[in-house]
Amino acid sequence: GPVLPTHKTLTEVEPRIAINATNAPGDADSLFKITLPGSYYLTGNITGVSGTHGIEIAASGVTLDLNGFELLGVAGSLDGVSATAAGLTNIAVINGSIRSWRNDGVDLRTSIVTNCRVADLFASSNSGYGIKAGQGNTVSNCSASFNIANGISTLGGITSPDFDPRA
Repeated sequence: GPVLPTHKTLTEVEPRIAINATNAPGDADSLFKITLPGSYYLTGNITGVSGTHGIEIAASGVTLDLNGFELLGVAGSLDGVSATAAGLTNIAVINGSIRSWRNDGVDLRTSIVTNCRVADLFASSNSGYGIKAGQGNTVSNCSASFNIANGISTLGGITSPDFDPRA
């Protein structure tokens, strides 16, 4: 028979949320802030602002797909991606690059954040750690270079076999 349209909405086809001022409005210390669980993605590069995190995660059950884009810090910026509320769990930060933030590229350890995943990231030239992960977190297929504090740091975390703590 003939092919009929499915009439699916964009949300049904791509059930993810774009990071923008409407879906993840920032606050005094973040350009963008994720406050609800869900799957979020970048639609372009993000350049930091002094005194702010690039993306702050304040909810459990969040996947943040950088979608191959870059978070670029500037002088005086805080973390590129930071989980800031205590007790968060089940967070994933994947697929992109994070460079030149004054603190850490990705910080999933400042608060007690568990059962998280960091994968397929490049973290370079951050003044703190490239990637900082907490208890029981997984770091896989990541590269970190020229970060001042250290490349990748886990706190009793689980890492993939290709993990090199000297990076």
